[in-house]
Amino acid sequence: MLDGLRKKFDGHVKKPFWNGARLIRQIIRHLETIERRSHTMAVIERELYVRDILADRRYDTPGRIIRQGFKVYSQNDEDGIIQEIFRRIGTTNKTFIEFGVEGGLENNSLKLLLEGWSGLWLEGSPEHVETIRGRFTDLLAENRLKVREAFIDRDNINVLIGEHYQGEIDMISIDIDGNAIYILEALEVVNPRLVVIEYNGKFPPSMSVAQEYNPTHRWHGTDYGGSSLTAITKVAAKKGYSLVGCNVTGVNSFFVRNDLLVGSSPALDQPQVLPDQHRFCQNTSPDNHYELARYFLWQTYISGHGSAWGPYLQFSRGYTNARCRLAQDHRTNYRNYRQDRHEPYPENSAFHLRHGAGFRRQAVGDDAPLLRDVRHQAHQA
Repeated sequence: MLDGLRKKFDGHVKKPFWNGARLIRQIIRHLETIERRSHTMAVIERELYVRDILADRRYDTPGRIIRQGFKVYSQNDEDGIIQEIFRRIGTTNKTFIEFGVEGGLENNSLKLLLEGWSGLWLEGSPEHVETIRGRFTDLLAENRLKVREAFIDRDNINVLIGEHYQGEIDMISIDIDGNAIYILEALEVVNPRLVVIEYNGKFPPSMSVAQEYNPTHRWHGTDYGGSSLTAITKVAAKKGYSLVGCNVTGVNSFFVRNDLLVGSSPALDQPQVLPDQHRFCQNTSPDNHYELARYFLWQTYISGHGSAWGPYLQFSRGYTNARCRLAQDHRTNYRNYRQDRHEPYPENSAFHLRHGAGFRRQAVGDDAPLLRDVRHQAHQA
């Protein structure tokens, strides 16, 4: 490529100036292509690096969660780890609280909102709060999302949360770049089943340190701030929580309430009951779960194009669109349809929903009546 650019330059150097301007534009386009390809290769290299890390035999221990990580809206792999934790412990009211969400498109709870959860975002930046209110109008209108502009400290945290939630909730996520350990220590008004909290991966498990409490602390992009994993584990233990894992980038740690560590696992497909009914690795020490700071892996986890928000439809067993709504009792409707048409329906068939967006699916077993009913309703619309 560079040889091609050099030949083009040699051919244009003696021509009028406008040829030089055109050459510059071509060079810029080529450099942009190089930049994109270099970025892609860097991501691939980081992904291979993560794969090699997770191949370590220490992660073969039953109950580990780190290999289940993936990204939808989280900063790194937190979405997958959170999903795996709730796969094992189940949910109650599907309610969350998260601090420090910025503009709302990269956090640990947006995926949950998409899955039907509800919760509260606390954000200290007026600009970010304004962005959230303009971006998530649907969630705010449905009252599934509450947003509060507030700079959080250990003296106001229970009041801020208590105005919206009290008692048991499913998850709280704390990302405030500094005072997180003191917020966790002061938290009383709610009793989350899962706590996701940032730690400073600079400090190994042998160090139990935390930054001095400062209610006006702001992170300035240095390694000063936050707490070691060991310090957070000690505070969490006093609150009745145990460490069940960290994410591979060494940013977030995950603590589950002690009464949920043992029991059968209500898995999504097949029950995953670990030895002696332990849902997680029995060794909950920082030495066992610590991941060193790998901040260079930032942007390794890429989920499609740049994030945005818009209305989504939930698809459970069939398809829907603006002109077709599924009836509550699909089997009854299917029986009525067959009686009216006197038409047998094959057990295995493919269909194309005329009014959909080109969806195509193989109908097998229980789904076949449902899919036939969807086609019939669409054609009658």
